[in-house]
Amino acid sequence: MYNVYDLLIFHSTVRPAAPFLILGQRSFSFGEVRAKVDSFSNSLRESGVNCGDRVVISCHTPLEYVVAVMSTWAIEAVVAPIEPNLAEPEYETLLKVSQANWIVSSNPIDDGLALKSTGNVSSDWPANIRKPAQLLFTSGSSGIPKAVILSHESLMAAAIECADSIALRSSDVQMTTVPFWHAYGQNRGLNATLFAGACVAPVFDDNLATRVAELKRIRPTILFSVASFFGFLAFSKQQIGGRLRAAVAGAAPLPVPVKEKFEAFYDVPLLTTYGLTEFLLISCQRLADNRVSGSVGFPCRGVELKIADDEGNAV
Repeated sequence: MYNVYDLLIFHSTVRPAAPFLILGQRSFSFGEVRAKVDSFSNSLRESGVNCGDRVVISCHTPLEYVVAVMSTWAIEAVVAPIEPNLAEPEYETLLKVSQANWIVSSNPIDDGLALKSTGNVSSDWPANIRKPAQLLFTSGSSGIPKAVILSHESLMAAAIECADSIALRSSDVQMTTVPFWHAYGQNRGLNATLFAGACVAPVFDDNLATRVAELKRIRPTILFSVASFFGFLAFSKQQIGGRLRAAVAGAAPLPVPVKEKFEAFYDVPLLTTYGLTEFLLISCQRLADNRVSGSVGFPCRGVELKIADDEGNAV
C-alpha cells in the first residue's frame, strides 16, 4: 500500500523543480523538500527510530512540520502531531496519551529539527491494527483526550476525495489558514496537495489583515478555511485578485447567508465538507455535483450512512 510519503517521492522524481510549498516570499520545490526529508529521515534511523515507533511532532513552521512528518513516514514510524503553542499541562497530557517513543521539535539554535527520546521503549499496537500511520488527538464528548489511530489507507482515501471534490490539479495553488496538524488542514492542505502534485501556501497567522494581504499576494486558485474567515471576506467585500476558482469551508458549520454572499460577490463556488478526527472525511460537496445550501454534500466513496431515530432504528 502506498502512503503519502510515496507521493512526495513520485513528484520529486518526475517534476523536482515544480513548486510545492510557498512560505512568505520563498517557494520550496518538491525536489528541495525531498532532499530535506531524505536527510532528516537518515538522522532518525541513525538515532534509533524504528518502524512502528510513535513520534510526537511539535514544530512551529509548516516546512519543519512537513519535513518531520514525511521523514517519519519514510521509515514507517507513526506520526503524533501536537500543536506547538499548547500550554505545558495540555502538552504533557497529550504526550502521555500518545505513549510516544520520540519527540521531534523545532530547534531554535539553527532553525532545524531536534529529536529527543522519551525513554519509552514499547511501541506495541493492537493486534487488529495494520500499518498505523498517525495518532490524532480528540476529546470526544468526555473532555479527556484520546489518541485516534489512523491508517495509511485512511489518509490516502481522504486525500483522493479532497482532491477529487475540487478537481485539484498540478497547476493549482491552494491557500490554507488551517494548520497541518488539524485533520481538516492535513487532508486538504498537505495530503491532497501531494496527491495532485499541486502547490500549497499555508497562512496560519490569525491576524485578518495578514491573511487578506497574503491572499492578495499569493492569488491562489483554491482557498480553504473556516466559516468565520469566509464570513469576514463575504461581508467586508475584500478585493482578492482574479485567480480563485473554488473555495472550501470546513471544521464548523457554514451559515447559508455567508455562503450566498461569498458566492454572489466573488462569483466563486464555496463548498462545504464534513469529517471527524476519528474517521477523517465523511462527506463533501463536489464541483461536479448539484449542491444544496446548508448541506455537507454526498458521502465519500466507501462510506455508508444510516438515518436513525433515538433508538437506533433505521428511518
